[in-house]
Amino acid sequence: MIDRIASKDGEVFAVIDYRPDEDIPYCFFGRILENRFPAELVALIDEYNALVDGCVLSLLDEVEARIRAYGLRLVEGGEKLFNVRLDDAASMWFFTRYPTGSGFVADFPGTPA
Repeated sequence: MIDRIASKDGEVFAVIDYRPDEDIPYCFFGRILENRFPAELVALIDEYNALVDGCVLSLLDEVEARIRAYGLRLVEGGEKLFNVRLDDAASMWFFTRYPTGSGFVADFPGTPA
């Protein structure tokens, strides 16, 4: 499927060709066809994933809040993006539901309905 990733303000950051992971619900792999992610956002995503990989969970909330402020979403799919991982300039992973210890939820924990 081809879609665009945009901010809550409608700024398009990427055009991707993506497909679902066969084993993980709500998880998708995307090939980035056009990459316009701002350097600040890329740095935040990289920092977030380094914290997760290093199990430094005490610092995640602040970084996640800064990423959340972008309001990343699929334009055509109408889905929010969570836990984005940029493998390189041409590939990425993301969820369309927020993974928690008790399952997947439709929005960030603590977000008003």
